[in-house]
Amino acid sequence: MRRILVFPLMILMAIAMAQTVAPPTVTVDDVLGDVERFDKQGLIAVKGVVSEFVQKTSARGNKYFTFKLKGGKGELNVFSSGEAPTELKNKAEVVATGIFRKTKKLAEFEVKNEIDASPVKGKPNGVKVATPAG
Repeated sequence: MRRILVFPLMILMAIAMAQTVAPPTVTVDDVLGDVERFDKQGLIAVKGVVSEFVQKTSARGNKYFTFKLKGGKGELNVFSSGEAPTELKNKAEVVATGIFRKTKKLAEFEVKNEIDASPVKGKPNGVKVATPAG
């Protein structure tokens, strides 16, 4: 009887641990060098420098923010719903964790090379400031 209970418990623990493991951190240039590999392939964490940061409120009253994540040779767009971390400013070094999409089509326009770092299931957004702007 014990064996029957132990094995399913071990499987559940392994699944829970796998879900809490952070994705490996890559660079902006890694993503831009192989967009097909990263396109809609689950969570990725991308390190870069913030530029063109803007906190906004939609016409429906929903807060969101956007910025460019710069690497050595290029940049990605980052979007997140909600409030930005207070220390998020232009020139800050950050890690943006979210879903990368090569192309995101919205009603009125199209966004290329975007990380959606919106909060998931009650967790904070996926933008962590590594080094504040200074």
